[in-house]
Amino acid sequence: MEAMVLRVLSEKLEDLQIEHRDKVCEYSNGKLFKCVLAPDISITEYLYRIVEFFQCDHNTYIIAAIYIDRFVRKGTIPLNVYYIHRIVLAACIIARKYHEDEGRYQYEYAEIGGVSPKELMVLEMTFCDYLEWDLYVGDEYELFLHLLKGNKNVM
Repeated sequence: MEAMVLRVLSEKLEDLQIEHRDKVCEYSNGKLFKCVLAPDISITEYLYRIVEFFQCDHNTYIIAAIYIDRFVRKGTIPLNVYYIHRIVLAACIIARKYHEDEGRYQYEYAEIGGVSPKELMVLEMTFCDYLEWDLYVGDEYELFLHLLKGNKNVM
């Protein structure tokens, strides 16, 4: 199950990155997610790095996908190569903290994600602010699970 969820999620993230290639950030704090240079690691490799070191259950990644979907639907921050890695990192950490109510030290998450602990804290806060602190996942979970299993159009 986890392999299927991650495969579909990574495919959707790759598609979003291409789809958002020419989009411009319209959110005032969106620049906090932007990398100065495009990362050397693909979003798929980055997601699998997160999975390898976070060691969460697949439910956490489904919740992260829902958070990313909410992010996309707002439409003011692009998920292109300059933004997507930090957005995925923030979504996975917040999903883990919210769903599993446990986690690592901030510096460990930062090291895994390739950012400083201070920068990570700002990314998490900005991510939650952008989602208006709406972290509860209700019926969306079953819908996303169903769509992911059918590899339908999610995000």
